Amino acid sequence: MIPPDDEDAIEITDDEEDDLTLMQAVKNLVAEKPNLSRWFVSSPELMKQQAKAKQRKENKKKQKEREQVADEEESPKERKKKKRKLTNDDEDDEDELTAYIRVLKPQPPPPPRLFDPDSTTFDDFMSLMSDALPCPVANIVLDKTEWKPQTPMNHAFLPLGGTGGFGALKKQMKKSKDKTLIIVMPGPRKPADNLPGDDGVGGGAGEAGPSNAGANKAFDFSQLETTSTEDSVEQQKLTFDQAIASHIEELQERWPVNEAGQRIYTDDKGFK
Repeated sequence: MIPPDDEDAIEITDDEEDDLTLMQAVKNLVAEKPNLSRWFVSSPELMKQQAKAKQRKENKKKQKEREQVADEEESPKERKKKKRKLTNDDEDDEDELTAYIRVLKPQPPPPPRLFDPDSTTFDDFMSLMSDALPCPVANIVLDKTEWKPQTPMNHAFLPLGGTGGFGALKKQMKKSKDKTLIIVMPGPRKPADNLPGDDGVGGGAGEAGPSNAGANKAFDFSQLETTSTEDSVEQQKLTFDQAIASHIEELQERWPVNEAGQRIYTDDKGFK
């Protein structure tokens, strides 16, 4: 017991003294064997950790309250500037972008129409064919020229003939959704094969006597020529002989044929 005459002393009852003695015994036991602290509801070390955790929680709460008050006191302009700065910082952390540049090219113009069914006459149509081939109008074999729409594929070919056949062509193409037609004809007549009266002025290409718009144009007849395999091989041999002719002449000058000593070898089959 604490002496009663001490003014600063606190009187401790027997029960309180027993509690203090027990707590001191627990502290001493835990200090000697810390592993026993988990068996006690409360220990000095546990109480110390709880106090630190509580203090951290209170500090965090106070910090949050201070930040909230500071945000409320900030002007909208400052908050916007701060947000923009944070956004820029975030963008700096992004990966680099790769850009590909593609220069746009102008689209090619659509192919020109050969003729307009509403406004094209038969003479104009023949002149347009003359320009497309090209050849003089008088050289077009009109009586063997045929046409058909591109669709359907199994549509029969129809004779073009003269103005009558061309009129039927225009009526058919006006009704058809597909405005594409196929014209089939034999190769144009060569100038030497022109019929009497084909003077290039008119009357030699059909009953309507179309104008000779392509008189100064020449058709490439080589595209109509066909060669067999034998002709092709013979042409290759001829081309090869022409290419080495100068070398053969030089060899024959230096080593004449059938000369004694060094000479060009010749067998019975003529190979040299």
